[in-house]
Amino acid sequence: MPSKSYVLYILLVIGVLVLLNLPSSSTSSVKSGARDNLAPFHKVVDFVASSGSEVAGALREIWFDPEDERELLKELAQLRRRVSELEQLERENDELRRLLDFSKRRAGHMVMCKVISRGDASGWWEIVRLNRGAAHRIRPGMAVISADGLVGRTTNVSKDTSDVLLLTDPLSKVSCRLNKSGAFGIVKGQGVAFSGRADLEMITSANPARIDYLSADKPVYHGEEVRTSGLGGVYPEGLLVGRIGNIRTDDSQLYLYGEVTPAADLNGLKYLFVVMQ
Repeated sequence: MPSKSYVLYILLVIGVLVLLNLPSSSTSSVKSGARDNLAPFHKVVDFVASSGSEVAGALREIWFDPEDERELLKELAQLRRRVSELEQLERENDELRRLLDFSKRRAGHMVMCKVISRGDASGWWEIVRLNRGAAHRIRPGMAVISADGLVGRTTNVSKDTSDVLLLTDPLSKVSCRLNKSGAFGIVKGQGVAFSGRADLEMITSANPARIDYLSADKPVYHGEEVRTSGLGGVYPEGLLVGRIGNIRTDDSQLYLYGEVTPAADLNGLKYLFVVMQ
């Protein structure tokens, strides 16, 4: 004997089939009746939904006041700025510790200076100004170095400031010797090649310096250290200038010349040392 659930299922199927086969006029009345019966339920659902959104809005007004939100965002921005400042201070402290260690290891007397400006009136970037001058026994023609290598030499000196001509300036010439081969040469600044851009964008040239008059009889090695020779009386012997790059033979076939990459980061100068003589 069939179970009650099976009988109910059969009756439900028969009912659906009957409804599907009724004329459209009959089914529309059935559907209308169903909508009328469900209308109170729909009203309850709409009321609950609208009430819920109003309650949520009220809770947001209570918990998240716009003025409080603005204050929180302001405090967050201040905290982020403070973190950035602390990170910058940490980097500067690390650099100062490195410079202090360098000054202790260097033989001879040096005056530590801070770069306070760079560039002259024309906007070129081959000159930097230091916050030390004649009052600190600095005079024109003294070598200026960083912890990484030679930077240039002092030129104009006032009581409390000194201008430094960088070794990338076309007026700069340094007598040097290659550390491995022992060949002598003159390192000349190549300046900043004009390219039609704003002055502040013309920070360095592709080849900021080159060494000329290297003897063609001596082997010259790519990457070899270039150091001051001590000749000429301006730069003490042994200061690291940079490393030799591409090497070529002069048209006369009498000597070699090559590119020199400065050891010091001339774009990021902050603290320098004037070598006292």
